[in-house]
Amino acid sequence: MLFRSPADLSEVAGQIRQMLAEGDMAAEDLLRAHAAGLRQHWGARFDAVQAAVADFDLARAAELLKPA
Repeated sequence: MLFRSPADLSEVAGQIRQMLAEGDMAAEDLLRAHAAGLRQHWGARFDAVQAAVADFDLARAAELLKPA
């Protein structure tokens, strides 16, 4: 799913960050549901986040999503 606006991207990214911080593995479902749009905006960082979640390393995934 592609994002219609930067606000949409920001909302989904915020949801994912919150889920990761809470240790909620449903973050993986949200990543999968928005994979196309997230990959478009995050590039290689998306793959790194997805791999960390798949490895149950939610702390690493959250670290990768911290704003620069």
